[in-house]
Amino acid sequence: MQRQPTQSRYDGDHEVLDEATRAELKRVTVLFLLSAITLMLFLLYILAEGLGVSFIPPVVWAMWVASLFSGFVATWAYGVYVTIRARRWLWVALCALPPTAVPCAVAYAWIRRGEMEMELHERRERAGR
Repeated sequence: MQRQPTQSRYDGDHEVLDEATRAELKRVTVLFLLSAITLMLFLLYILAEGLGVSFIPPVVWAMWVASLFSGFVATWAYGVYVTIRARRWLWVALCALPPTAVPCAVAYAWIRRGEMEMELHERRERAGR
């Protein structure tokens, strides 16, 4: 009989994240996924238009554009929400501008995740001393 995996709040040397850090990490992760997929859809659209792709049916183009538009709106709204929650006012301004919303959301999520990793690494080093 196979044993079911159990969820543990303590895993050896790994410290448990506090609720605020866990929530911010989740917001940043969702923002990165949403904005990266939207940016990829946009770049593929530009590439397809530039190459003059003609074998894609109009229904697929319509679904592609609808996905691109809904991804843009979701990235725009969620990017502003995440940056306001983090109180990063320059990023709020950049994510609130429609032309820069998606690339700035990708950049913010990537940079903030790196900052959070560095903070956690420094915390672990201080605790180990």
